[in-house]
Amino acid sequence: MKAYWTQLSSRKRIIILIVCIIILCGIALLANNVTKKTNVNDIPELSTIYVYRANLLNQKNQKQVLQDAYVGQLLNFLPYSGYSFSMTYNYLTNQFIVTRKAGTTDQFNTEFDSFLIKHKIQSRTWLNNLIIKNGSQ
Repeated sequence: MKAYWTQLSSRKRIIILIVCIIILCGIALLANNVTKKTNVNDIPELSTIYVYRANLLNQKNQKQVLQDAYVGQLLNFLPYSGYSFSMTYNYLTNQFIVTRKAGTTDQFNTEFDSFLIKHKIQSRTWLNNLIIKNGSQ
């Protein structure tokens, strides 16, 4: 190979080097394009539909996601014991267990609802698997 290279004129050597550089640059560009991720905005028809549907899903789910986030934060304050009720969460059964003290129905409703609102939970319905038991005084 060395003998062949030395026999070539300098002009041919330059041409061969330029061709090799062009080939290497082409390979590098192709490799870059293969690994480049397609941007949704590069496809106008798809991006408009995608953005519309994503916004629609976000609007529908945003309320539920926010509610679930507040319920999740409530777990940090359990177990709780108040004047008219106590509340725990059973992780095995995925249940909120509220034990109401006997004879405190009106106080229980007021205190329990206030407790939930204090933790940004606007309704008891946000608590899936809510069990309210009657307890002792």
